Amino acid sequence: IMASVTVVVPAYNEAAAIETTLRGLVETLSQDADTQYHVVVVNDGSTDRTGEILDRLKADLGIEVIHSPENQGYGASLKRGFKGRKTDCLFSFDADGQHLAQDIPVMVPELTRYDAVIGTRPGLKGSPIWRTPGKWVLGRLVNYLCGRKIPDFNCGLRGFRREVLEGIGHLCADGFSFSATSTMALYSTRANVKFVPVHVETRTGKSTVSLNTGMQTFVLILSSMMRFGPLRIFLPVAVTISMIGFGFLVYGVIIRNISDVCLLLMLTGLQLFLIGLVADQIAHLRKERG
Repeated sequence: IMASVTVVVPAYNEAAAIETTLRGLVETLSQDADTQYHVVVVNDGSTDRTGEILDRLKADLGIEVIHSPENQGYGASLKRGFKGRKTDCLFSFDADGQHLAQDIPVMVPELTRYDAVIGTRPGLKGSPIWRTPGKWVLGRLVNYLCGRKIPDFNCGLRGFRREVLEGIGHLCADGFSFSATSTMALYSTRANVKFVPVHVETRTGKSTVSLNTGMQTFVLILSSMMRFGPLRIFLPVAVTISMIGFGFLVYGVIIRNISDVCLLLMLTGLQLFLIGLVADQIAHLRKERG
């Protein structure tokens, strides 16, 4: 039975790259006789000629184009493109020319055995050096919350079995961090994930990643702690504070002068542990929703 795949391409001010990217994507996918592909491009409120170019290419390439009247974010665009699809698999593909379409036919067969397949980029290719510290911190957080080493948590080229993505869509961010949060959502719901090496080219045009994106990443770190593994955050803090309080208690017994500080620290540790338990239960309920 021929597999069916929807490839969603979010585009925001990508006039310099969008035509080359889409022509290469459609031409490459048309050569895969084993899979039926449907390409959907979501114009995320672009203010340049992206929308005009897409309307011109729509009939020529046989693609579906969705126009958002205002910029809603990378993740929101992907969700809009994925919504209501009935194909077996759903893929995301960036519009800036970084990804090569030839990697998709290699990834599709893996979805017969895995719930999701994520591209793994070689080294730091495709990522500016100034973004390395933030990505390193976020990478350590993702590894900790997922309880395993993730080779590439943020690659935009990834595929999902449709029913799996429908189950975790509410856990994924609407903004630039869709890739990171979808990775954590997959592992938090115990999905089977396959990482596949992919090719990366230098992007065309100017990146929309800015200092504001860095601030959004910081907020993502905080929200991810509560969304995917609150007890993994609360427990170490609670134990550390309680142990410090216990140390003060032992010292107070030795000098026969037990201070209020030790009791305050131990009670604080207990409260944090209990709050962590409640937060963890809420997180589990959120994962099961939908």
